[in-house]
Amino acid sequence: ALLLPPASLLGVTAAFVIFKKIRSRPLPKGRNQWYTTLLPYWTVTGFVLHPVVTNVFITNMMEFTNVNDELLLAVNMDIHWFSPDHTRNIGLAMVGLFLYTLGIPVVFYLLLRSVRKSLYDTKTKAMLGFLYSGYEDSCFYWEVLIMGRKVL
Repeated sequence: ALLLPPASLLGVTAAFVIFKKIRSRPLPKGRNQWYTTLLPYWTVTGFVLHPVVTNVFITNMMEFTNVNDELLLAVNMDIHWFSPDHTRNIGLAMVGLFLYTLGIPVVFYLLLRSVRKSLYDTKTKAMLGFLYSGYEDSCFYWEVLIMGRKVL
C-alpha cells in the first residue's frame, strides 16, 4: 500500500509518454514544461487515491474480527492482535498515514498557496483549477479541508 501512490504517479507519467508517442506528438522539453504538463494528471491521481490509500492503511491496522475468542485481522486472518506481524502493520500504516493521508492535502495546499495570486491565470487554472474553481478566491484551499474531512 505504501507503494501505490508513487507507482500510480509513475503509471500516469508512462501512460502520458506512450500516448504522446502513439499520437506522434512531441514530448515536453525541459523540466519546467514536463512539470506544468504532468501536474494536472498527478494532482487528479493524488486526489482520487487519497481516500482509497487512507482506507487501506486504516483497515490493515485496525479492522479485526473475533474468531473463537481470538482477534484476527479482517483482511488477513493469519495475523493476530498485537502479534509481530500486526505490530509491523501498525508501523507501516502510521508511516503511510503520515506520508499520504496528511502529505497529499499538505502538498495540495502548498501548491495552491504558491499560486493564490494568479488563480485566474490560464496556465494555473489548467494545472490546478479543479481544486479551487468552485470556490471564492479567499477560500482557494477549501477542497483540501474537504479532503481532510473525508478521512475523519
